[in-house]
Amino acid sequence: MKTLGYVNQFGRGIEMVQEELTANKNGLAVFKFNDITTFKVIVMNADLEAVKAMESETDDNTETIQKQHRNDTETIQKQRRNDTEKLSKSEQKILESISANPSITSDDLSKIVGITAVNIRVNISKLKAKGLLERKGGDKGGYWEVKQ
Repeated sequence: MKTLGYVNQFGRGIEMVQEELTANKNGLAVFKFNDITTFKVIVMNADLEAVKAMESETDDNTETIQKQHRNDTETIQKQRRNDTEKLSKSEQKILESISANPSITSDDLSKIVGITAVNIRVNISKLKAKGLLERKGGDKGGYWEVKQ
């Protein structure tokens, strides 16, 4: 953090924060170092009434968010079904071939589908735009994932 310019002196920041938290009756911050690349700092709210109100509001918001997520998921699935029904024969063959072999190359697809490698890439772009196909990893060593 010092090297990146976020801290101007080692060892003083945490102590200052702990003093402020104690003065505000929050209690000391708790540090969690479970992850290799990050850490979490947990600070408790001193106002119990506010905590209870936030928990109640969070429960209501969570339920609303979950309902919205279910609705969004259903809408996306319906749209994907509609998109799948509107696929060209080439696009359908591409998806079938990729489902059978996620590491298949454009050249191999070209031979199977019977169109040029350039047209394979055009069709793959369309499938990706429709959300039906996603590339995982790079050109070498990567694979395709068919979204259904």
